[in-house]
Amino acid sequence: MIWKGGQLSGGRIPWIRTLESYRTLIDKRLYLPEDWANDPDRRGMCSVPEEITFKTKAEGGWEMLLNAIDTRVWLERPKVEVPKRKGGQGRHPTRKQLVEGEPKPIEVRKIAEELPDDAWDTIFLRDTERKELWCDMACLRVHQVRDGLPGPESRLIIRKDDNGEMKYQLSNASPNVTKNRLAEMSCSRYWVERAFEDGKGEVGMADYEVRGWTG
Repeated sequence: MIWKGGQLSGGRIPWIRTLESYRTLIDKRLYLPEDWANDPDRRGMCSVPEEITFKTKAEGGWEMLLNAIDTRVWLERPKVEVPKRKGGQGRHPTRKQLVEGEPKPIEVRKIAEELPDDAWDTIFLRDTERKELWCDMACLRVHQVRDGLPGPESRLIIRKDDNGEMKYQLSNASPNVTKNRLAEMSCSRYWVERAFEDGKGEVGMADYEVRGWTG
């Protein structure tokens, strides 16, 4: 499964490639029309959370893009623990958190800026009508941030195209998948639209109806 950030600066939506044939989106926003957002009776009947306010579709899309751009990872897995209860009152903590003093996750763009020259490989992407497309690509083992804690080990793929544009992807593809294969998969650009088509046709999202916010 491969997380794709794609061309974030161009407004593309993040998505995942699962197995070898299917993709799914990794973020979403439910558009609430302004007359609904400002109607307390409707909000109450549908259990719309208080913090949800009216946002245009463009604002919701921009919010998703900012979340994707802010991707952070750990290069080494930090230690986590269930903290001890402070004092003799209150409930015992049950949720894990980072051990005090452990490093914070690093923004992937910062990692790319600090990579040495020998971390990059020049890789062929595909032929186009005008020319061959090549890129410089680096792959690192990292741990994604999941709800503030380290998630499973993944591969951070950093791709620098011949026009200088940087693209960042996270993949849980098996270690024997080559850089060339990862590069080929990373530039199949029509899959965002295909994800919507599959959602409508195979999952029935085109006719999906719910009666409340949770649904």
